[in-house]
Amino acid sequence: MPRLLTHALGMRSLGSRCHSFHQIVGLQGDVLDTMASIALLKPSALVPLDHLPVSRLRRDAFKLHGVCRFRRTGDDFVAHKIALHPELLDDERWHGYARFVLYHEYLHALGFRRHNSTFRTLERLWDYTPLGRADAAVLEVASSGGTLSDAKPPIRELGAWSFTNHLIARQYPWTWVCPNCKRLHHRKRRQNGRLTCANPIHARGTPLFDVPTVEAIAWAPRAMLRATSVSD
Repeated sequence: MPRLLTHALGMRSLGSRCHSFHQIVGLQGDVLDTMASIALLKPSALVPLDHLPVSRLRRDAFKLHGVCRFRRTGDDFVAHKIALHPELLDDERWHGYARFVLYHEYLHALGFRRHNSTFRTLERLWDYTPLGRADAAVLEVASSGGTLSDAKPPIRELGAWSFTNHLIARQYPWTWVCPNCKRLHHRKRRQNGRLTCANPIHARGTPLFDVPTVEAIAWAPRAMLRATSVSD
């Protein structure tokens, strides 16, 4: 029986890896085809990207949604591989943002290693592609739980905002909220009114309220969420 169980678990793991492989291949094809249609990107420069490995990030981070890793060869740095957040690959709701993250990392692989004005100019071109516009429309629905603004933000901002909040709500089901300063503290458990807010902008002793994180993100203004804290 243990051997059969081990075999079953191994097959399940293999099936998961195969699923991720097909997801990655599909995303790569979408992104590379779209990049080929961008006039400022030379087709000859895109050829090495076909052979650049794309895998999953090993750690479940909040702010690291994708990364392009480099190897030093003499005095130069050459792109070695790209890794995306596992949730971007496993959940089809985030494939639109995953395509943008992959495009972002591909730009790094092309030699634009810094987030300077040239990089941001190339990055914004994604918003004007048919695929970028379609993905942005889907992400607007995914971000409906948060307060952004009346103007439509770029997909970089919209996707990062929505996906980060999704990860926070998944790992920290409860948020301690101060009714005075509206500061949010994302936590894994409730505090049941035992704690008070220590923010010096108002009087001490204000009790914190327990609110489900999904609800807290839904009504919290974006500027407020920037000042939130997370902890075990």
